[in-house]
Amino acid sequence: MEPTKIEREKKSRSRDRLYIVILLLLLLGYVPMIWQLAEKGSSVQALAKDNARIDLEASNMRLELENLGVNFQLLETDNVALKADISAQQLHIDSLKMELASAAGDKQQLQRIIQKLKKETGTLRNIMQGYVATIDSLGRSNSHLRYELGNTRNRLASAEDENKDLADKNENLSEQVAIGSVLETENMWSGAIRIRSGGGQKETNRAKNAGMVKTCFDVRESRLAKTGEKAYYVRIIRPDGSVLTNAARNSRFEWSSGSGFYTVKHTEKYNRKRMNVCIYFEVEGELPVGQYLTEVYCDKYVIGKAYFELK
Repeated sequence: MEPTKIEREKKSRSRDRLYIVILLLLLLGYVPMIWQLAEKGSSVQALAKDNARIDLEASNMRLELENLGVNFQLLETDNVALKADISAQQLHIDSLKMELASAAGDKQQLQRIIQKLKKETGTLRNIMQGYVATIDSLGRSNSHLRYELGNTRNRLASAEDENKDLADKNENLSEQVAIGSVLETENMWSGAIRIRSGGGQKETNRAKNAGMVKTCFDVRESRLAKTGEKAYYVRIIRPDGSVLTNAARNSRFEWSSGSGFYTVKHTEKYNRKRMNVCIYFEVEGELPVGQYLTEVYCDKYVIGKAYFELK
């Protein structure tokens, strides 16, 4: 006997309910899987951001090592031992660059090497500043030795030829007058100045607060120096060895042994009496931290030097 219409409808509804129950059970089974996929997606996104940060730090570190290599290469000296030390530091920088490049495929190792190289580059900058000071000191010593050697040669020539001796003495006298005519300074100071809202000034050793660099010195009394307007050229040398300049101004000048850029030029009248001179340079942007060297030139000779440091 065939089922009635009512029986068929009851059977169809029972089958539909069974299908719904089965579908709900299947959906509940996929919920944990969907949750795991969402968490995995968040982890992948965070890892990608971290890798991008590490790559940026590695790029900055490569650039810093390149700059250090160039600065060491620019150091010039005739001292054999110092030359060897500088070459050794350049080889060390090359090995650090190779070490950084070798870890490019391993982000964890690359992160560890970057942290290590941050300390290494700080040490290398301190070493380079020490070399700059040593080379400057050796230059002064060599100048003194050359002067003494010239006097010795003149005395030997005097013993051999009286006429030549007289000529040499006249030449030496001219040189001494020329050297004596160069201005001499003392009590030189150079440092950063913070400009207050009311226009006042205050010394600072913070790079972010430096609005000006002030350089002051006393010019000693001299009977040999020429009177009149004197041009003072100030060179402020940054920690990386470059000269702090005004980009909008052509600031090249020549001195007795070369030429280069100056930071600021100041003109003032000199009358052979003791006087105090202060020269200001307005800073453009924020200065880098580190040790600075300030040199003052007049009549093509260095007449004063001073150091200051910004943190």
